[in-house]
Amino acid sequence: MLYINENSPNFGPRSIIKPRPQTVQEGDDLHIYCYASAHPRPLITWEKDGVKLSDSTKVSIDIERLTVVSVSSADWGRYSCVINDKEKYRYDAFVKVKVPLVFIEKPETIHVKDDQTSARFKCKAIGSMPIIYHWFKNGQKLSSETDVTITSGEKGVGSVLEIQDIDVKDEGSYQCFAFNHFESVQHSVQLVVDSVLPNITSISPGRSINEGDALSVVCQYTALPRPKQTWVYENRPVEESSNIVINSNGTFSELRVPKFTMAMSGRYQCLVENRVGLDSKYVNIEIEGKPLITDFESMKEGLVGKPLSLHCNVKGSPKPLVRWMRWGSRVTSSQSMKVLSNGTLLIGSFSANEEGEFECHAQNSFGRTSKKVYVKSIEPPVISPVKVDPAIAGSRVLFTCTCNR
Repeated sequence: MLYINENSPNFGPRSIIKPRPQTVQEGDDLHIYCYASAHPRPLITWEKDGVKLSDSTKVSIDIERLTVVSVSSADWGRYSCVINDKEKYRYDAFVKVKVPLVFIEKPETIHVKDDQTSARFKCKAIGSMPIIYHWFKNGQKLSSETDVTITSGEKGVGSVLEIQDIDVKDEGSYQCFAFNHFESVQHSVQLVVDSVLPNITSISPGRSINEGDALSVVCQYTALPRPKQTWVYENRPVEESSNIVINSNGTFSELRVPKFTMAMSGRYQCLVENRVGLDSKYVNIEIEGKPLITDFESMKEGLVGKPLSLHCNVKGSPKPLVRWMRWGSRVTSSQSMKVLSNGTLLIGSFSANEEGEFECHAQNSFGRTSKKVYVKSIEPPVISPVKVDPAIAGSRVLFTCTCNR
């Protein structure tokens, strides 16, 4: 250090000891040095983040040395030594305070029950700021673009991971990582989706409506994992179209038809299925009006000696009475023919004499309709017996198969 007596000539700062950046452990004392040789002796002041410091129980200023006792994270920042001569000279040093990074709030394993559709994990750490959070699932980093919502606050408020519309695909191990300039910590938890058999709790009642009216049928259910819901009509899945709208949210499904027609009447099935089982319920929707015969074949082949079924699918309300006619006469149930309750005509053993025209009649209080089908008889092939002549071992043998059709 250079000592100057009062008779020395005046001169500005020459040899300057500048403050140095430091990293201090939380609880230790901070010492920063700043010195300038000049005559007359310059005035040195200290600032933190632009605010002038003065002596206190926390801060001690001894000309060229600044002492901060028992530092904490609040003492993190930029310290400035200001040398006041004819001109001001400012020298900065950034001080970091190393605070152990620890979780003070950890996420806990969640078991998703049948009435729960979302899950929320939260983790919070304290330590040297700033603290940054990342979430992972089974080792893969998550973001708000991966069907989850991540909210990370500032100044130590922690981070929250929210999962909506939980499904079996959301099961797994979730990790919260917190890190700062010095270190990182992590904590893992599990999300478990409990399995619940699908259960349809209610479905709209069956009813008769007028043709052209709007229809809404609602099916409510519970299940975990989130089930697949399907509407089925006449053994075929119902698909959305310009006149059919399906709205589902995991607990209910609505089938909506703005303009219902006679051809759409019949039995609708609500089918709910997940990995542990399925459930289904039916509802009948009818239209009051003249009967309508659908999916009717105008030509059919009957194999002689084999059973033959002629189907007559009839819609209408009140329920139509179905009759079959042949050559102008009504077909009645007998040993050879039988009219089933669903309108099907069953012939136990079709014969060539029964070839010809059959007509299905459907009638209710609104009117009558009919359709015809022509049945052509086909004789089954007859294979003549195969004659086998004695043959010598190793010789060539010819077999002949004869068919009369």
